[in-house]
Amino acid sequence: LNLALIGVFIFIGAEQEWQGAQLKAMLRRVPVWAALVRGSVALSPGDMLSRAIDVTLRSGQTDFAVFDRGYLVGVLTREDVARAFQRYGPHVLVERVMRTDFPVARASETLLDLQRKMQASGSSAISVIERGRFLGLVTLEGIQNALRLFPTRRWRPGEIWM
Repeated sequence: LNLALIGVFIFIGAEQEWQGAQLKAMLRRVPVWAALVRGSVALSPGDMLSRAIDVTLRSGQTDFAVFDRGYLVGVLTREDVARAFQRYGPHVLVERVMRTDFPVARASETLLDLQRKMQASGSSAISVIERGRFLGLVTLEGIQNALRLFPTRRWRPGEIWM
């Protein structure tokens, strides 16, 4: 009985390791732009948190880029909104609760690169910049959608479609 139980645990461990390797291989194949959220609402530092909440309720958008005079100055994630709402309520300024130390990715990077940046920064949204231009955000939901839509597509190195 003990040997059978050990065998089951070894099998389960091997299965999980194989699935992890498969996911890593898939993340390595899919470029960041495939998970890019385009056309999202941006906030300004002077907006109230209530604006982010209103946009979320109307459209489902949960992560926001924050711009000041055309420059990307911060990111407000779903977690940031929830934490700020609990702590300050809806009338706090975005500039008080946004992240200013946010990670940035290029559209030509892979989702594996992005996953590593997300883990290192603890952020669930990453700004994508190409040639100094903001292209959009990549969120965990965007990554999940990209993996569902493009699970087997082979991308050419440097291929960018926008």
